[in-house]
Amino acid sequence: MQYSRWGGREDGPLVSKLGFGTTRFRAEDLQDERGIGRCAELVGLAIEKGINYFDVAPTYAYGQAEKILGLGFSGSPRKKVYVSGKTGLMIDRTSEDVLRRIDQSLAALKIDQIDFYHIWSVMNYAEYQEIRKQGGVFDGVEKAKERGMIKRICISLHCTPEDTLKIIGDGLFEGITISMNALNYEKWLPILKEARDRHMGVATMNSLAGGVIPQYHKLFETIDRTDDSVPIKALRFLASFPEVDVALSGMMTAEQIEENCRAFDTEAAVNKNFRLETKETLCSGCNYCAPCTVGIPISSCMQGYNHKILVESAGEVPESRDLANEVFIRLRANGVSFPETNACIGCRRCERRCTQKLDITGRLKWLADMADAHGYTLGAMHRRFEELERECADARRIAIWPACDYATRALDLWANPEFEKKCEFFNSSPAMWGKEYRGKKIRKPSELESLGIDTVIIMHYRLQKEIREELLGSGYRIFGLHKEEDIDWFNRAAGK
Repeated sequence: MQYSRWGGREDGPLVSKLGFGTTRFRAEDLQDERGIGRCAELVGLAIEKGINYFDVAPTYAYGQAEKILGLGFSGSPRKKVYVSGKTGLMIDRTSEDVLRRIDQSLAALKIDQIDFYHIWSVMNYAEYQEIRKQGGVFDGVEKAKERGMIKRICISLHCTPEDTLKIIGDGLFEGITISMNALNYEKWLPILKEARDRHMGVATMNSLAGGVIPQYHKLFETIDRTDDSVPIKALRFLASFPEVDVALSGMMTAEQIEENCRAFDTEAAVNKNFRLETKETLCSGCNYCAPCTVGIPISSCMQGYNHKILVESAGEVPESRDLANEVFIRLRANGVSFPETNACIGCRRCERRCTQKLDITGRLKWLADMADAHGYTLGAMHRRFEELERECADARRIAIWPACDYATRALDLWANPEFEKKCEFFNSSPAMWGKEYRGKKIRKPSELESLGIDTVIIMHYRLQKEIREELLGSGYRIFGLHKEEDIDWFNRAAGK
């Protein structure tokens, strides 16, 4: 394992170049104590492999991550470990909230002091100003340091490079965590220089770009000259920057720990002038295009369009529907929901500000056309609701199946209480039967006939085929919320 002196300081702690991120434990291992024990064993294995930097937040792994680390640390008492903990506006608002949070974290982690305590997930300069308010989050973190509860005050940022430079320029932080990887590294180079000049430690999150780099592995194979896997190449690429002290990676199996550690067992020949060869220029996410005249989150939309470019550049172009699904999954992951067709008014102010001179207007039109063609605009959704109302106008009793969060979002968007009066709610899972849902009980599928159901609306994108097959030959009229060409409306990430 390779190590760095935090912030390049001679007296800085010696941290492993590979950091253990705790967001990726397997969901099935978080259901009981035995599974949590298996996760703790992974922590122990990581420590034995030389990893000593562990990144955690109170909400990670369904709120179990701190407990898992505490158990893992207890099993490896002879090794020195460093913990990167977190607070932020999404979970704490006042200094008292922060102090209570740290007390809880210390108890779960079974340690006396958190080494690197991050003000977490700051999205822009306005949020930074909010945490600096008297009696707020920053005050709480300063008090915690005075009391010896934490060692160093750090910050985790999702800001533009411009906002990031302003924030670290205040000189309040001893470390920073940024979302840097082989796909976007160039825009972070000024931040790395500024951080090193200030002797701030740097950790990188999102090191594999949310799985994008392994997904389009052919495009990233020239990062270094070894025969290793692309994830190893991508991690080694980050570690090759002397200013990067820790590259974080979420690891859920022993095999992943073994593989990722191989990235740091030798100094490999890394291509520091690596450039991605793509058919169109990728948006760097610098956000100079903002603000949009009509409020379009342009940079986030362009990050979605980047996936069109990556798919096409990798030489494996899928059908239109599959391509749209990939692009809009990435849009949702960037917080863009329900794009309206032709929202852009063509003023082109964004293009005049764009540092890469992208055809933003043309790209937004492509996104809008794809959204409309595959049922992903608000207008398209409401047209589908109106169609279902006409198709089910003469129905006596309607089954909404499955009753779940996805159905809730659709019914809330539909907003037709008169129609909903005719509905009963069903789920295939016994764990859901009898639970309260929108003022009624969730029913068993075996109760369809006794309740006088004559029409079934399948309310989940991924279950339409399965439920249709289950009802084959039953005589019920069956409708799907989605049409065949639709893409998933609500889910924010692939596989959910």
